[in-house]
Amino acid sequence: MNHPVEYHAERNAYVIEGPDGEHGFRIVVPVELIEDEVGRPLDAAGREEWVHAHLPQILQAYTAREGGGFLQEPWGRVLVEEVE
Repeated sequence: MNHPVEYHAERNAYVIEGPDGEHGFRIVVPVELIEDEVGRPLDAAGREEWVHAHLPQILQAYTAREGGGFLQEPWGRVLVEEVE
């Protein structure tokens, strides 16, 4: 499944939205998380590249929420929201 990534300035975060059966979800990756992991500020292209490079780990946040699992840091800082 393709996971488009969009920057939302009002949240200062990258958002990934996608369907999952009858429920939708939104995954929010704060810019602060990205830059903390990299250790320095990045431009928009660098942040988006980082999100794509770490997409499997980011998507584990959704899997853990749905299955009741646990996440190791820093992935616990990824927010998963249910949307209708």
